[in-house]
Amino acid sequence: MLSAGLLCLVGIWFTLEEHREHFLHARFYLAAQHITGKIGDKVTAYTEILRGAAGLFAGSNKVTRDDWHAYVEKLDLDQSYKGIQGVGFALYIPADKLNAHIAALRHEGFADYVVKPEGQRESYTSIIYLEPFSGRNLRAFGYDMYSEPVRREALDIARDTGAIAISGKVKLVQETKVDVQAGILAYHPVYANGSVLQTLAQRRAALVGWVYSPYRMNDLMESALQGELNNLQLEIFDGETTDAKALLYDSVANSMKMTGDTVLRPMSLTSRLELEGRVWTLRYTELPGFAAQATYASLWRETAGLFVIGLLLTGLFWSQANTRKQAELIAQQLTASLRESEEHYRALFDFAQVSILFIDPEKGVIVEANRAACLYYGYSDAQLRGMSIEVINILPIGDVKEKFRGAAMENQSHVYCRNRLANGEVRDVEVHLGPIQLGGRLLLYSIVHDITERKRAEDALQQLNETLEYRVQAELIENRNKDHLIIQQSRFAAMGEMIGNIAHQWRQPLNTLMLTLANIEDAHHYNELTGEYLATQVADGKRLIHKMSSTIDDFRNFFRPHKEAEPFSAAKAIHEAVSLVSASFHNNHIDIELELGKDVFIQGFANEFSQVLLNLFANAKDAILKNHVVAGKLRVKLSLDGQSVVVIVADNGGGIPEAIMEKIFEPYFSTKEMGTGVGLYMSKMIIEKSMHGTLNAHNQGSGAEFVVCCQWAGQPDGVDGAVT
Repeated sequence: MLSAGLLCLVGIWFTLEEHREHFLHARFYLAAQHITGKIGDKVTAYTEILRGAAGLFAGSNKVTRDDWHAYVEKLDLDQSYKGIQGVGFALYIPADKLNAHIAALRHEGFADYVVKPEGQRESYTSIIYLEPFSGRNLRAFGYDMYSEPVRREALDIARDTGAIAISGKVKLVQETKVDVQAGILAYHPVYANGSVLQTLAQRRAALVGWVYSPYRMNDLMESALQGELNNLQLEIFDGETTDAKALLYDSVANSMKMTGDTVLRPMSLTSRLELEGRVWTLRYTELPGFAAQATYASLWRETAGLFVIGLLLTGLFWSQANTRKQAELIAQQLTASLRESEEHYRALFDFAQVSILFIDPEKGVIVEANRAACLYYGYSDAQLRGMSIEVINILPIGDVKEKFRGAAMENQSHVYCRNRLANGEVRDVEVHLGPIQLGGRLLLYSIVHDITERKRAEDALQQLNETLEYRVQAELIENRNKDHLIIQQSRFAAMGEMIGNIAHQWRQPLNTLMLTLANIEDAHHYNELTGEYLATQVADGKRLIHKMSSTIDDFRNFFRPHKEAEPFSAAKAIHEAVSLVSASFHNNHIDIELELGKDVFIQGFANEFSQVLLNLFANAKDAILKNHVVAGKLRVKLSLDGQSVVVIVADNGGGIPEAIMEKIFEPYFSTKEMGTGVGLYMSKMIIEKSMHGTLNAHNQGSGAEFVVCCQWAGQPDGVDGAVT
């Protein structure tokens, strides 16, 4: 009897120990899945702000540095997105446009600006906007992310797919020598407005740049986890590997609370997390104290009870006194103890906050359900027990059983499906499946998370993006109509200015022609009109009329549009524009100085370029006359800077007030009493939209200076570049 009791004791000990191990593994698995879900939700929520940032570019013809600062400031990163390093914009720069880009940024006020690292490459990127623009982030200004392979890979994926892409492990340029952390970056492409993006070639051709966010992994995980680990070690690796070189985050290495305790055989779990096409491997390991958080009935109590039973049964051979009564008493004590142990184990199942079902994978029926599942589905415990899974799962029973078999073979599964509640409502759920041994049966545990609200939010966000695209297209159409109206107004304004110039150009020839006719009349009156004298006067009259006719030709050529961009002489365009205003400037005592040097050719539209020059000349004249400058002066300088042709138009008319400097290129903004406010706006559109250059203004000396940068067309064959 003693031997039999000891054997029973050993068997029950191992059974209880097995239950305890199942309990700890289930608790360990649930904790790991919960943390994985939190990390995925946090990173997804953070990357969503990039879609809004891309929408900012899609809804505007040009996003300025101030626009970007205002947008990011509204995001309130410090409070709403803790752990994010910033939100920035990186510009894509072909190699042939690098010098023009650097010149433009330096002209913007960043005198020491360069694209880092320097050197010859096929193409470049440059971080030109990054908010908050302070502290560590200043180190990233001008950095070429194309120069580093890991960043370049993610940039190209985002460019080619049109979606968010997350980079592999990198060291951020924001890092210093203190508290160095692994980093990642998330990118979203920005394409030129109005572009067709159906094919890979179209997306590459329309690329403007990327909006992006850098993350320091320790800071990001501290924000995502917020004390959730509870005696678990979490290691995050980049890719489907656990190699030390791919380590992004280690909670133990980042913690200052570790003790010298160890776990003999720690539980470990490796899971896979996919984020925007990037895979992370998460490894969870049990730390000292994890098992102590759970409450179990003492195994020693059951052991002692069974040992006593063995002694009592052995005593049956020696004494029959009170045997039955004492045995019953001991049995009652053992039953109560075992019931208490079972209640502790069952409490974990019944009072869990998530819905848990145990399912027979062969029959497809529910074997057991906890309280949370009963409340969620709206059935009683008795109704759920024995219920076919197809009653709550809207998938065909064959598909459901196939998922069950796959879960049993692969040890676990992660699926999305739709479940029907008792009241008929259909909800979207995320289900974690896995095999479990209970009572000698192979069952599947099913942990159900309701994701209906999250899916609705995702659908609402998708609908918002689609609506946003429609609104952007409508706004673009409206802007095009406005631009057509502005172009028409600009043409009318330019025509009025040209008519005034023609009046100045004709005034002197008409006076001279009148004197010629008077001389002929006087010669005839005094009988001095000889054939030779008449021929001389007629020749002079024809010369004057030919000069007036050429002015009309210049006027007509000025308004003749060019359909295609072509190389044209910059010096010739300047001379022609000056010839149209020379008489007007001379009559108003304004000198014109030309510093043209060697002629260069511009790729674009000659007449539109002349219109820009005439607008700048007219504004300079108006400023000189308005401020009553005695010795008015207009200076025009032509030069070649790398691959850019630079034309500077400067005057001594007093300059532009600083209060309105940022507004002078806006449509319908004018400081003139009879001004239309479209001249400078149209000039900027012609240079920047039609000719892909830049037009900027600033004050210098005693007046204003306008700088026009256009694409150099090279030197055509047979042209020596001399200015005539």
